[in-house]
Amino acid sequence: MYGMKFPVFIFVLAVIVFFNYPLLPQTGSTLPGGDVGGVADEPSVTESYDKSGTGEGAVYEGNESLDAVTDTGEGEQEAFLPVPDTYRGIQLGMSLDEVKEVLKTEPVFGYRGERDVSMIPNPDRTLIETFGTGYIKKAWFQFSEDKLYIMTVVLDSDKIDYYSMYQSLSKKYGEPDSLSPRKALWNSDTVRLSLEKPLSVKYIDSVIYDSLLKESQAGIDYEELLQESFIESF
Repeated sequence: MYGMKFPVFIFVLAVIVFFNYPLLPQTGSTLPGGDVGGVADEPSVTESYDKSGTGEGAVYEGNESLDAVTDTGEGEQEAFLPVPDTYRGIQLGMSLDEVKEVLKTEPVFGYRGERDVSMIPNPDRTLIETFGTGYIKKAWFQFSEDKLYIMTVVLDSDKIDYYSMYQSLSKKYGEPDSLSPRKALWNSDTVRLSLEKPLSVKYIDSVIYDSLLKESQAGIDYEELLQESFIESF
């Protein structure tokens, strides 16, 4: 009799368990607490990556790429400003009269009018030489055919030093294209900016300057030719 009751007891127990504890949901359904398919969500690579390697508090958005998370900055190129052609409102290529007008309104230059303007022996060249104030000791503005092509600003080395100027220019325009014990040079297609010792900053219109240099070299070559011709005449 006990042998018959035991299977019946097992059957009843199975029915009770079945109705009170249903089968686990299929994969894809959600259990209380947010787990899917009875298995806790595993964090994605981008959600669990820890840059510090300590495992503390480094959580990134799930849509952030792994490249962005692991980027160390290598290969990134900082954007620098273009080499400037203007200082205190005075721009390379300006006419003599335009530069005079700016100098009258700029307090850092002690422009005294026509007394600061002089003619260079070459009839097409003009020079403005003026004193400065504050950090500027003196400035020269050179013109060729009424176009400003060189600005030279001499700084007061008692108030500012070469290294500070070098750091500032490098931060703005990048590392110089040419560096020597005497000067640092930044180039663009049309402008040259140089920081020269003891302490001056020079802006050069490279197109006009190179053209004048070629003319000057041609003049030297012509003089040498005349000299050789004269010597050979004896």
